[in-house]
Amino acid sequence: MRIWFVILHPARVHLYRHAIRALDDRGWDVRVFTRNSDSIRDLLDAYEIEYTVLADTGDSKLGVIRSQAKFELAFARAALTGRPDLVVDGLGSMLVGRMLGATTVAFWDTEHNRFQKLVVGPFVDRIFTPESYQNDISDKQIRYAGFHDLAYLHPNRFQPDPSILDDIGLEPGDRFVVVRTVAWNATHDIGDSGFEDLIDVVDSLEAMGVDVFLSAEADLPDSLAARELAIESDRIHDLLYYADLFIGESGTMATESAILGTPAIFVSTLEAGVLQELETTYGLVTNISGANRSERAIEAARHILERDPAIWERRRARLLSDTIDVTAFMLDQFEDIATEE
Repeated sequence: MRIWFVILHPARVHLYRHAIRALDDRGWDVRVFTRNSDSIRDLLDAYEIEYTVLADTGDSKLGVIRSQAKFELAFARAALTGRPDLVVDGLGSMLVGRMLGATTVAFWDTEHNRFQKLVVGPFVDRIFTPESYQNDISDKQIRYAGFHDLAYLHPNRFQPDPSILDDIGLEPGDRFVVVRTVAWNATHDIGDSGFEDLIDVVDSLEAMGVDVFLSAEADLPDSLAARELAIESDRIHDLLYYADLFIGESGTMATESAILGTPAIFVSTLEAGVLQELETTYGLVTNISGANRSERAIEAARHILERDPAIWERRRARLLSDTIDVTAFMLDQFEDIATEE
């Protein structure tokens, strides 16, 4: 089988990396296509995944559109020559794959991305979503018991490296919080926002006696720049595992933290079925939207940091007992498609 992965976001590197390696070991013809994004390329390099860059990223809305058009044209040219049997993820690549007779599949967990459903959805043969995904897409939708992040954070796939603590200047037992901000420049983020007062959040957390480390997509205020993380991008999950709390605007990192047994506070006007499930069923995420988000997040952080840390590991154990190794599920689905070819 010639299987082509389209990776347009750093989170997709994590989602597919174990499957890519396993399929390559099984003798499949695996190719990865991406944009010239430092964050994506750094991860692919760190995990020693070969890839082909088809376009730059673009630094404005018009630039992003032009870059995506260039990417899709380059992908179509490559597909006409390489003739993939299976295309995984992407935008226009779904249409290209369908036109060339390939099976197209996608893994979705973000309900508010309407572009996916309306424009990409018609050209996807199988759409895999968590059971907690709130939208019914079509009869092509296949739900599974878990979350995308279990493709790389399931205990079968991930064991934390405690040396990360030394890398950030901490000792075992030191209490710390990871704070994440996003740039809010993706098409599906238009009109949404997170923290109202990031400086107040950081100052309040430090007043609780914890160290604060910032992970930021956009530039930070000068007063917070010294707290920005300086670690390799592939070490972030080690850091989240040992943190006492995650608080931020990234739904992906909030989900990752919860799966690792670290309580998370998601501060955003956005809502997602995955995060609602992690809050209502497992008590590992606190979702904060609406007015006074920063103030309410500070109070939620205070409450969490005062609790017995053992409660989070018990809740994580329950989550893991209810869910699956998503990479194993993914590989089974790919093998099933190969049998049908």
